[in-house]
Amino acid sequence: MLTLGLETSLIPGSIALCDNGVCLEERTLQTDRRHAETLIPEIQGLLAEHGYHLRDCQAVAASEGPGSFTGLRIGVTCAKTLAYATGAPLAAIPTLTAVAHNVVDDVQRLFVVSDAQRKQLFCAEFGRDDNGIWEPVSAITIVYADEFASQRTPHDHVTGPGLIKFAELFRDRCTILPPATWMPHAAVIARFGEQEIRAKRTADIWALQPFYLRKSAAEERWVG
Repeated sequence: MLTLGLETSLIPGSIALCDNGVCLEERTLQTDRRHAETLIPEIQGLLAEHGYHLRDCQAVAASEGPGSFTGLRIGVTCAKTLAYATGAPLAAIPTLTAVAHNVVDDVQRLFVVSDAQRKQLFCAEFGRDDNGIWEPVSAITIVYADEFASQRTPHDHVTGPGLIKFAELFRDRCTILPPATWMPHAAVIARFGEQEIRAKRTADIWALQPFYLRKSAAEERWVG
């Protein structure tokens, strides 16, 4: 199964091409090129490098959030468009779940955190199932970074892009996993998306929307 993965929840974002669970290539997007009009050419270039065309995609997987409002909107819209145009099934992968899948050592439970702005974090706890696969233990919530960090114990393990800004709050309170595990990757999105599609857990291309968890600052000002 030739699967295209898109990760646009954070800057710079990435795209990846996987074939039956094997990553052929992952590319980091340029920080100023996460726009809708440039994402398709980036994808076409990746496919062409490996001798494929858009029509050859057999599955599409996208990071659904939470994360950047603009990035998620572009990535999810692009994934839906590609799935519709090619007839490929679509998988939507929670961004924090993708981060959890970076951790492959003997850790059994962990917290994944991502910057929610306003000194807050998106946070979810994960644990391994009987097959060693990460599953959410709690729903994603928004917490204040300092308060959440103050509640951690030496037995806790924490990873995620939120540590880029808030690592010092967690230092000496818990185990901070290596920076290599912090960011979501399109290769993980593609690989995990393929598994979801094989299990018949596909997304509806008409109903799928990015998972924002809350309104953007602009929307809140408009409502106010």
